[in-house]
Amino acid sequence: ITNNIIKPPTEHICTIDGTTVELRKFDEQIAYRALHTQETPDMIITNCYKGMSDPAIARLPLRDHIKRRIRMLRQNNNPITAANDSNFASVPIPLSKTVHQDQFLRCDTGPGDDRILIFASTEQLDILQSTDEFLVDGTFKVVPEIFYQLYIIHGVYPDHVVPLIYALLRRKNAETYQRLINQIIEFAPHWFPRSIMLDFEQASALAFLEPSRVINGFDDLSMDLGDDYQEILDYFEETYIGRLRPNHTRRRPMFCIDFWNMYNRTTQSSMRTNNTAEAYHRRIGSVFQCSHPTLWVFLQKLIDEENATHADILQINAGQP
Repeated sequence: ITNNIIKPPTEHICTIDGTTVELRKFDEQIAYRALHTQETPDMIITNCYKGMSDPAIARLPLRDHIKRRIRMLRQNNNPITAANDSNFASVPIPLSKTVHQDQFLRCDTGPGDDRILIFASTEQLDILQSTDEFLVDGTFKVVPEIFYQLYIIHGVYPDHVVPLIYALLRRKNAETYQRLINQIIEFAPHWFPRSIMLDFEQASALAFLEPSRVINGFDDLSMDLGDDYQEILDYFEETYIGRLRPNHTRRRPMFCIDFWNMYNRTTQSSMRTNNTAEAYHRRIGSVFQCSHPTLWVFLQKLIDEENATHADILQINAGQP
């Protein structure tokens, strides 16, 4: 035993500065987006920059080095083959779910010329089956070349119009729309629309006639327009009026007159135009920022758009105007 004083051991604490934490998060986000999105390397880097402090950005590797790492990650993890036609095998799992990992792809009718893809989150389906007033419209410019249109069903929830169903279609005809409706009913059996507002193009004036006068109005319109408009008149007759039988009665149309007619809404000052849906499609065009992207890039953008809609719904539920 000596008289020396022995100091007790002290705990060693290793501190990590905030910049180092930011750099780790940046690295994790780069890896995640490289493997789970179809964003370009430049898009990934730009998205991962968001929210970073200036000191952290200053310590990042050169942009070319980050892009090289993204490419290596993808090469080493069996990258998803791009879909060049409607016969691709399936939608990759990462592109079939929302940002919150909820099921997003609700229907894929499978490879073929009439393929249909339908997307909706669980939240959107709940609203679809709880409201009864809808607007529908198609957009074309932002759609991948292997499809013809993006058809969106919007619902009125409460006093707001929100997108609820996104459908990629390869046709614009009654048969395709009927198949779409049949598929939606399969996964949304409690969808009971009271009214659906549509874009009637040249025949829009018929929507504002008293229902009992619509057929006579259609006959007058057919005579005035003549043969140059026969194709669209045939489509309108089959879809909204009903084909004339030899016995001078009409077949049941895809949408009955009382279902789409706006006469009562006009007299009651209810919402009667599809401008809200059309405005949404213009916004979609600005979000996508390109014409006819690849399918995988399109779906990643659609997933981001659903996430924005989720935020809108949260604000609506919180009572924001």
